[in-house]
Amino acid sequence: MESIQYITDIEGRRTGLFFNLRHPQTHEVLKKPLSNLQTELLKLYVNNIPDEYLKDIRLLIAKYFAEKVTTEADKIWDEKKYKEDDLLNMHLRTPYKITKI
Repeated sequence: MESIQYITDIEGRRTGLFFNLRHPQTHEVLKKPLSNLQTELLKLYVNNIPDEYLKDIRLLIAKYFAEKVTTEADKIWDEKKYKEDDLLNMHLRTPYKITKI
């Protein structure tokens, strides 16, 4: 069972949100504060919107984060002065120690 609970100050003003989530095995209620992104998305979804819009919004969010990652990767690439050949010749696998049984 999941529910959202408002946090209020002593004057009754809403100051934040908690997401109540029941642990699947223990059924203990876990209170987890919502992030600023989750809070904004909840404000967006107060009104029912068509499923088509939901798909568009998911795509926009995915594109946004993909752009952020790409920008950061490009920045690191430029700082380290990598070239395509460097990447092709890099050994990126983790070496494992072989133990005999």
